[in-house]
Amino acid sequence: MLTINTSKGLFKYTRLNYGVKTAPSLFQQLMDTMLANVPGTVAYLDDILVVGRTEDELLQRLDQVMENLIDYGFKINMEKSEFLRREIHYLGCVANETGRAPDPDRIRAFQKIRTPQNVKE
Repeated sequence: MLTINTSKGLFKYTRLNYGVKTAPSLFQQLMDTMLANVPGTVAYLDDILVVGRTEDELLQRLDQVMENLIDYGFKINMEKSEFLRREIHYLGCVANETGRAPDPDRIRAFQKIRTPQNVKE
């Protein structure tokens, strides 16, 4: 995929090129493959969620995820990373040890929408 044929030979990208239409699905497949051997993990593009019933289980899974990231050649931006959270707000939901629910901030935004007063609105 994405090989260029020139008079000097064939050249191909060593990384997934920006702008390729299938890039998101290819990247998602790679992330799913990378995390397949680690229970309690899910990836949505470059976001990885790791859960565990106990702190020890969570740390063990997190360690395995880190090893997999290194094996696959990925780097982590520690400033953007969050670890050992009891609750997360993600993709319009709030998830914690009791389950998940719609994010109240998102619900409030919908509740503030005015009811249309005429056809044009």
